[in-house]
Amino acid sequence: MSLTLSAASARIAREIVATEVAFAEATTATANTIATVSTASVEVSGAPKGEAQVALRHLQRATSRLMDAQADVLRAHAKLREIGREMMGPEEPWCPDEQVFTGAELDEEFRAA
Repeated sequence: MSLTLSAASARIAREIVATEVAFAEATTATANTIATVSTASVEVSGAPKGEAQVALRHLQRATSRLMDAQADVLRAHAKLREIGREMMGPEEPWCPDEQVFTGAELDEEFRAA
């Protein structure tokens, strides 16, 4: 089964936004873990400070890599928007809000426009 242009566009638009949200959530979760480890190393008596520092460095590197990957996804989104403009020809590039939508909702939006 092959995709139509409009179905592929709708799927890509939905999935790229979901990918961006997933990266933001992963970055937030990692930052929260860093905060908790930092707080625990200060407030928990007898906490192994050296081991906590090693864990924090690993988390910091993971956060940095997540942010690099997130930047690549944002660049891919911009490129996909450019491709969409070339292939579908709207005057203004259209991207969905961060909410998930269905193909039927997309068809309704295009009919209303």
